[in-house]
Amino acid sequence: MKVIQLMSGGMDSVGQALLLKAEGHLIQPLYVKFRIGGGKQAKEIAAVTKISSIVGFPKPIIVTHRIRKEEYATRDQKLVQIAGTVARQIEFEAVAIATSYYPDEEPVANIDWADLNPENLEEAAGMKVITLEMHKAALLQKLSPENRELLFNTTSCQMWWKDECGRCYRCAERHAAFISLLGYDKTRYMHDPKQAKKWEFMIKQESKVLI
Repeated sequence: MKVIQLMSGGMDSVGQALLLKAEGHLIQPLYVKFRIGGGKQAKEIAAVTKISSIVGFPKPIIVTHRIRKEEYATRDQKLVQIAGTVARQIEFEAVAIATSYYPDEEPVANIDWADLNPENLEEAAGMKVITLEMHKAALLQKLSPENRELLFNTTSCQMWWKDECGRCYRCAERHAAFISLLGYDKTRYMHDPKQAKKWEFMIKQESKVLI
């Protein structure tokens, strides 16, 4: 199947793309510039471009569509709608989005999770949408050892600095996943993620999902 992968440069979307590639799907990365301000976006695009080159994905498609902060609660619906439009233009069959939707669990961001279920996303995209409803440690566990190492080239930080900040909840989540499964994390952080406010919550969530 030919799949447009919405790729942010983070662990989830890159990991999803690697899983789909391993299943034999043809992957076209798509990055949507929806924020105002370029620092974080430049960092994410660099990660998407680097990963695509290493793995052998086609050159990422980059489109600009601003989404206001007050629209973030339904952001994923807008992103798959954009991806669906691109998919039809290049005759692709499906859209993949690595949502952070964990059924029956406390969310880690202020999102209206009801808007992120697969049925609503497919309605927005106008085609099949492949979601990734799992924690980062579970995703790592599904990947080959080689592909796990590739994820150290991703960026999960909420900030725009060269190194990951180590203080935001995304850094804590990322670090907890690598530590839970691998016992190490090669990511460069400005601060120790174990001191982040969400660390205890994240390590508990990530470690409990491993088999």
